[in-house]
Amino acid sequence: MKDSVLDVIGIGAGPFNLSVAALMNPIKDLNHIFLERQKQFCWHAGMLLPNTTIQNSFLKDLVSFADPTSSFSFLAFLHKKKRLYEYVNAGFMRTSRREFNLYLQWVANSLPAIQFDQHVQEVRSHTRGFEVRTQDAVHIARNLVIATGPSPVIPSMAQEFIGEHVFHNSQYLFKRDNLLGRRVAVIGGGQSGAEIVLDLLAQADAPLEIIWLSARPGLAPIDESHFANEWFTPAYVEYFWGLDTVRKRKLLAQQTLASDGISPETIEAIYQKLYEVRFLDEGTKCQLMYSRLVNTIRKSSSGYEIEMTHCDTDQDERVNVDRIVLATGYSQQKIPAVIDNLKNDIGFQDGEPIVNFDFSLSYAGPGKIFVLNAAKHSHGISEPNLSVNAWRAAKVVNAILGHERYPSPQDKSMIDFSNTKLLEVAA
Repeated sequence: MKDSVLDVIGIGAGPFNLSVAALMNPIKDLNHIFLERQKQFCWHAGMLLPNTTIQNSFLKDLVSFADPTSSFSFLAFLHKKKRLYEYVNAGFMRTSRREFNLYLQWVANSLPAIQFDQHVQEVRSHTRGFEVRTQDAVHIARNLVIATGPSPVIPSMAQEFIGEHVFHNSQYLFKRDNLLGRRVAVIGGGQSGAEIVLDLLAQADAPLEIIWLSARPGLAPIDESHFANEWFTPAYVEYFWGLDTVRKRKLLAQQTLASDGISPETIEAIYQKLYEVRFLDEGTKCQLMYSRLVNTIRKSSSGYEIEMTHCDTDQDERVNVDRIVLATGYSQQKIPAVIDNLKNDIGFQDGEPIVNFDFSLSYAGPGKIFVLNAAKHSHGISEPNLSVNAWRAAKVVNAILGHERYPSPQDKSMIDFSNTKLLEVAA
């Protein structure tokens, strides 16, 4: 039997939809559910390494930048768990990834709208909005909020070898034991690759050798400077959204290191560990190979042969290893696969889906479809980041309600991004 018509169905319950659900929770006349295929919440379980931290302030949690009085803030979590004094006294420069995961789990388990172990199998248009089918039920809703998350990038040359010996870093903790005592290649020069190399070097039974391959020219630190952080604000998102496609693409390329660099403390820790290994401990050999573009992976008698090109000299090189970890990032589908049936009614421009400023798709059918972490092309570099998560969720909630339940937390940026006002004065 079909359920009554809901106001909202959220598909996925990762951090981005948890933010929406947390802001919707106090609105009693808004009927909503969030469907999550996992049986329980865990945030990047394969990379919850010791001593790793989030790259944002703890204040950039699920709710605080939209509603600092919310009972689902990180501070509320610490207070509820009776460790707020100890957290402050510890003087952490950054919040550990493991503790932030515990916070997210606490929120997920505190929200009655979150339904775990619900795999959305199909979404179709309905006269009242959308029909959403899971393995257990059929739901009808006027609005969809989709935050199904990105998928691991597996380079084509590695796809046939994926398994226990070749795997994406999202599986790292589950398969780390397969690397110990072996010659291991880590492919990818970003934060994940750096964290894996550092973790392997710290193991008591470490790999025989680590070869770290990256097409990047070096270990580039993330740009966390004050004015770069202005790109992760509502004011900049609004400015970016109003630009043309060509300019947006140029800016995204120029701003890469503001979101895809390595934290300075991780770089420092790796260098210091390599110093110890080289001069003090005679530990695991670690070879850093920058400016190498991996072309081919072949199975060999003893493991795998990796063929690559040196980006500076155009020379071909080969290394032989026993295991390969792919720290090759994630990709987000232009249109989440779960709404493939609705694709013909979604507007596109310059090959990308049109996403309105309130994060709704340009959609010709009944109802609205909101997408989270799928609008970097339209809303800018902050889209996959936690920095504007609460503000974005507030925009979605306000759009669904039709009024401003949650006002913007920012009046204007420290930077004058646009000269519109000057032009108005001049006129």
